[in-house]
Amino acid sequence: MSGFFLLPPTQPFYLIFHLKRYNLLKSTVMKSLLKLTLILGIVFFSSGCNKNDKEIQNQETGNIQILQFSHSDCLNSTFKDELVESIELQAINQNQLQITHKNSMFNCCPGILSVICAVNNNTIIINEDESEYGCHCICPYDFNLTIGSLSTSNYLIKIQKMGEDYFQFEINFHQNFESTIVID
Repeated sequence: MSGFFLLPPTQPFYLIFHLKRYNLLKSTVMKSLLKLTLILGIVFFSSGCNKNDKEIQNQETGNIQILQFSHSDCLNSTFKDELVESIELQAINQNQLQITHKNSMFNCCPGILSVICAVNNNTIIINEDESEYGCHCICPYDFNLTIGSLSTSNYLIKIQKMGEDYFQFEINFHQNFESTIVID
Protein backbone atom coordinates (compact mmCIF):
# COMPACT_ATOMS: atom_id res chain seq x y z
CA MET A 1 0.00 0.00 0.00
CA SER A 2 2.98 2.32 0.22
CA GLY A 3 2.80 2.80 -3.56
CA PHE A 4 -0.68 4.23 -3.08
CA PHE A 5 0.64 7.16 -1.08
CA LEU A 6 3.68 7.75 -3.30
CA LEU A 7 1.73 8.36 -6.51
CA PRO A 8 2.24 11.82 -7.95
CA PRO A 9 -0.94 13.94 -8.00
CA THR A 10 -0.52 14.55 -11.74
CA GLN A 11 -1.33 10.93 -12.52
CA PRO A 12 -4.97 10.33 -11.48
CA PHE A 13 -5.28 7.26 -13.73
CA TYR A 14 -2.50 5.56 -11.81
CA LEU A 15 -4.42 6.29 -8.61
CA ILE A 16 -7.52 4.54 -9.97
CA PHE A 17 -5.35 1.67 -11.23
CA HIS A 18 -3.76 1.21 -7.80
CA LEU A 19 -7.13 1.50 -6.06
CA LYS A 20 -8.45 -1.28 -8.29
CA ARG A 21 -5.27 -3.25 -7.82
CA TYR A 22 -5.61 -3.19 -4.06
CA ASN A 23 -9.39 -3.72 -4.25
CA LEU A 24 -9.82 -0.43 -2.44
CA LEU A 25 -12.10 1.10 -5.04
CA LYS A 26 -14.78 -1.46 -4.37
CA SER A 27 -14.27 -1.85 -0.66
CA THR A 28 -13.12 1.29 1.12
CA VAL A 29 -13.87 4.12 -1.29
CA MET A 30 -17.20 2.77 -2.48
CA LYS A 31 -18.31 1.97 1.05
CA SER A 32 -17.31 5.46 2.18
CA LEU A 33 -19.19 7.05 -0.71
CA LEU A 34 -22.23 4.90 0.01
CA LYS A 35 -22.15 5.84 3.71
CA LEU A 36 -21.71 9.52 2.86
CA THR A 37 -24.63 9.41 0.41
CA LEU A 38 -26.80 7.64 2.97
CA ILE A 39 -25.93 10.13 5.71
CA LEU A 40 -26.56 13.12 3.44
CA GLY A 41 -29.87 11.61 2.36
CA ILE A 42 -30.98 11.12 5.96
CA VAL A 43 -29.96 14.68 6.90
CA PHE A 44 -31.69 16.10 3.83
CA PHE A 45 -34.98 14.26 4.37
CA SER A 46 -35.10 14.60 8.16
CA SER A 47 -34.40 18.34 8.06
CA GLY A 48 -37.57 18.77 6.00
CA CYS A 49 -39.62 17.39 8.92
CA ASN A 50 -38.14 19.57 11.65
CA LYS A 51 -40.32 22.50 12.62
CA ASN A 52 -39.63 25.00 15.33
CA ASP A 53 -41.81 25.05 18.41
CA LYS A 54 -44.12 27.80 17.18
CA GLU A 55 -44.93 26.05 13.92
CA ILE A 56 -47.00 23.04 13.07
CA GLN A 57 -45.48 19.62 12.86
CA ASN A 58 -48.14 18.73 10.35
CA GLN A 59 -48.78 15.14 9.56
CA GLU A 60 -51.55 14.90 7.03
CA THR A 61 -53.93 12.14 8.07
CA GLY A 62 -56.67 11.78 5.52
CA ASN A 63 -58.82 14.86 5.76
CA ILE A 64 -58.09 15.57 9.43
CA GLN A 65 -54.88 17.46 10.18
CA ILE A 66 -53.40 20.09 12.47
CA LEU A 67 -54.14 23.49 10.95
CA GLN A 68 -52.61 25.67 13.66
CA PHE A 69 -50.40 25.07 16.71
CA SER A 70 -48.90 27.26 19.41
CA HIS A 71 -48.00 26.94 23.06
CA SER A 72 -47.28 29.20 25.99
CA ASP A 73 -43.95 29.62 27.66
CA CYS A 74 -43.50 27.97 31.02
CA LEU A 75 -46.31 29.35 33.16
CA ASN A 76 -44.02 29.06 36.21
CA SER A 77 -46.79 28.79 38.75
CA THR A 78 -45.65 28.57 42.36
CA PHE A 79 -48.88 26.77 43.26
CA LYS A 80 -48.41 23.63 41.16
CA ASP A 81 -50.58 21.61 43.56
CA GLU A 82 -53.48 23.98 42.93
CA LEU A 83 -53.23 23.93 39.13
CA VAL A 84 -56.21 22.51 37.29
CA GLU A 85 -55.32 20.64 34.13
CA SER A 86 -58.10 20.87 31.58
CA ILE A 87 -58.94 20.57 27.91
CA GLU A 88 -61.14 23.22 26.35
CA LEU A 89 -62.85 22.36 23.06
CA GLN A 90 -64.69 24.68 20.72
CA ALA A 91 -65.98 24.21 17.17
CA ILE A 92 -64.78 26.82 14.71
CA ASN A 93 -66.73 27.10 11.49
CA GLN A 94 -68.43 23.86 10.54
CA ASN A 95 -65.47 21.52 10.41
CA GLN A 96 -62.66 22.73 12.71
CA LEU A 97 -62.05 22.04 16.36
CA GLN A 98 -59.95 24.32 18.56
CA ILE A 99 -58.30 22.40 21.40
CA THR A 100 -56.61 24.12 24.34
CA HIS A 101 -54.79 21.84 26.76
CA LYS A 102 -54.26 24.01 29.84
CA ASN A 103 -51.52 23.33 32.38
CA SER A 104 -49.94 20.41 30.54
CA MET A 105 -46.83 19.54 32.54
CA PHE A 106 -43.48 19.26 30.75
CA ASN A 107 -39.83 19.82 31.57
CA CYS A 108 -38.76 23.37 32.43
CA CYS A 109 -36.18 23.12 29.61
CA PRO A 110 -38.16 21.14 27.01
CA GLY A 111 -36.23 22.11 23.90
CA ILE A 112 -38.86 22.03 21.16
CA LEU A 113 -42.47 21.42 22.17
CA SER A 114 -44.47 19.81 19.37
CA VAL A 115 -47.81 18.21 18.60
CA ILE A 116 -48.53 15.46 16.09
CA CYS A 117 -52.01 14.36 15.05
CA ALA A 118 -52.93 10.91 13.74
CA VAL A 119 -56.34 9.54 12.80
CA ASN A 120 -57.66 5.99 12.73
CA ASN A 121 -61.33 5.86 11.67
CA ASN A 122 -63.05 8.17 14.18
CA THR A 123 -60.20 8.09 16.70
CA ILE A 124 -58.04 11.22 16.78
CA ILE A 125 -54.68 10.79 18.51
CA ILE A 126 -52.91 13.96 19.61
CA ASN A 127 -49.35 13.43 20.82
CA GLU A 128 -47.66 16.22 22.77
CA ASP A 129 -43.90 15.94 22.96
CA GLU A 130 -40.70 17.67 24.01
CA SER A 131 -37.31 17.25 22.36
CA GLU A 132 -35.12 17.57 25.47
CA TYR A 133 -35.29 16.87 29.16
CA GLY A 134 -32.76 19.53 30.05
CA CYS A 135 -33.63 20.40 33.65
CA HIS A 136 -34.66 18.63 36.81
CA CYS A 137 -37.97 20.47 37.11
CA ILE A 138 -41.38 20.64 35.48
CA CYS A 139 -43.74 23.46 34.75
CA PRO A 140 -47.17 23.92 33.13
CA TYR A 141 -47.68 24.91 29.50
CA ASP A 142 -50.82 25.69 27.52
CA PHE A 143 -51.04 23.95 24.14
CA ASN A 144 -53.35 25.49 21.53
CA LEU A 145 -54.16 23.71 18.31
CA THR A 146 -56.84 23.69 15.66
CA ILE A 147 -57.64 20.53 13.76
CA GLY A 148 -59.84 20.06 10.72
CA SER A 149 -61.62 18.93 8.59
CA LEU A 150 -64.05 17.16 10.87
CA SER A 151 -67.55 16.12 9.95
CA THR A 152 -70.55 16.04 12.23
CA SER A 153 -69.87 12.78 14.03
CA ASN A 154 -68.74 11.10 17.25
CA TYR A 155 -64.98 11.05 17.82
CA LEU A 156 -62.74 9.43 20.40
CA ILE A 157 -59.88 11.82 21.19
CA LYS A 158 -56.76 10.32 22.75
CA ILE A 159 -54.19 12.63 24.27
CA GLN A 160 -50.69 11.20 24.43
CA LYS A 161 -47.54 12.59 25.99
CA MET A 162 -44.27 11.49 24.41
CA GLY A 163 -46.06 8.61 22.68
CA GLU A 164 -47.69 7.21 25.84
CA ASP A 165 -51.46 7.25 26.40
CA TYR A 166 -52.35 10.00 28.85
CA PHE A 167 -56.08 10.79 28.66
CA GLN A 168 -59.01 10.07 26.36
CA PHE A 169 -62.57 11.25 25.93
CA GLU A 170 -65.42 11.14 23.43
CA ILE A 171 -67.11 14.06 21.73
CA ASN A 172 -70.11 14.48 19.48
CA PHE A 173 -68.74 17.11 17.09
CA HIS A 174 -71.12 19.59 15.44
CA GLN A 175 -70.82 23.23 14.37
CA ASN A 176 -71.87 24.62 17.80
CA PHE A 177 -69.83 22.17 19.88
CA GLU A 178 -68.17 23.53 23.03
CA SER A 179 -66.92 21.69 26.12
CA THR A 180 -64.38 21.80 28.95
CA ILE A 181 -62.98 18.61 30.41
CA VAL A 182 -61.07 18.62 33.70
CA ILE A 183 -58.28 16.05 33.98
CA ASP A 184 -57.98 14.65 37.49
